[in-house]
This record gives sequence, structure tokens and C-alpha cells, in this order.
Amino acid sequence: MVETRAFLNGLDLIPRCTKTDPILLGLLSKSIVLTEAIVILICHGNHDEAFGLCCTCIEIQLTIRYLTIADTVNRCNRYLGYFAKNMTDWAKLYRKYYPNHALKRTSDAAEIEKLAATYPNSHKWQENGGIKSFAFEEDSY
Repeated sequence: MVETRAFLNGLDLIPRCTKTDPILLGLLSKSIVLTEAIVILICHGNHDEAFGLCCTCIEIQLTIRYLTIADTVNRCNRYLGYFAKNMTDWAKLYRKYYPNHALKRTSDAAEIEKLAATYPNSHKWQENGGIKSFAFEEDSY
């Protein structure tokens, strides 16, 4: 794990000034951290918990594949809308169930709320069939 993290940190990746690169690199980063957690869980004999994270990691990889296989900009924009809607819905739940705790407003909150207002569902971002369709969509090349 240490060697992999050192290699990735040494790449000095600089995302382009588009919405796609930060989304894809964020998902990639999440999958790397999940993979590290999976290894730690397995090393400590927590196989059931590791299995659950494996499923999440596979879902992230299939999502990255779906986002990059065709129409990347539009798919990433849709994913960004879903992400914003999901974040605002979690913030509403937090305020509802923890009314005495202040939720700090981030500097990009207005932009996130604007994106979220146009997105219909915080529980689904894909249009057709979910994760199975991500896996079986034909390559564009």
C-alpha cells in the first residue's frame, strides 16, 4: 500500500479546468482509499466488512467506466447534479435531526444549491437500468 500511495502521490496530476477531471479523479481517489481499507480489514480478519467495501469499490469502477466510455461531459454534468442534490438532502437531514448543531456553510454552497435545484432525485443519477447497464454498455471504440 505504501508503495502504491507513494507512486500515485509522485505523479503530480494536474486536472484540466473542466468539470470532468475533478469528478473522475475524486472517484479514483475514493476507490484507492477504499482499497486500502479493504486490505486492512482482510489483514485483521474482518472478511465480511471487506466484502461490503469490495462491492462499493466495484461500483465506483463501473461508474468511472460509464462516465468515460461515451458522452463524458454530459454524463459527468449529470453526476455532478446528482452529487449536489445528494449533498443538499444530507444537509437537510442533518439540520432536521441535529437542530442544535450548527452546520457550517461552505463557500460553494450557493452553487451546489443551484445545481441541486435542477436535479430530480438524490437517490439515482443514471438514466437506464443502474449499475448493470454500466457494466454491459459497449465500448465506444
